[in-house]
Amino acid sequence: MDRIQHLLLWEPDVIKSLNVTKVSETNIALSWSAPEGNRDFYYIQVRGQPYLKMTTHTESAVVKGLIPGGYYTFEVNAKVEDESIEGDPLNISSYTSKLEH
Repeated sequence: MDRIQHLLLWEPDVIKSLNVTKVSETNIALSWSAPEGNRDFYYIQVRGQPYLKMTTHTESAVVKGLIPGGYYTFEVNAKVEDESIEGDPLNISSYTSKLEH
């Protein structure tokens, strides 16, 4: 099997329906639908303060340790176990809740 056939058969597609499902002062919950193609886990990059990276094997995640009232962009993509092949990322942005006084 040549490289092009390998990529067409095994490369994960872009995840579908990325949503913010819950927001609190320090946490944001995300969910999405599985993509077509091979995938072993999902890689999540969190752009903002703090900058975070995490992985999950399910189609949801709770990102913790965020700053109240902070703005974050979440980039999620599917990867195969050895990280040699990955799908293109999908992004969504959200604010955390502000502290209530």
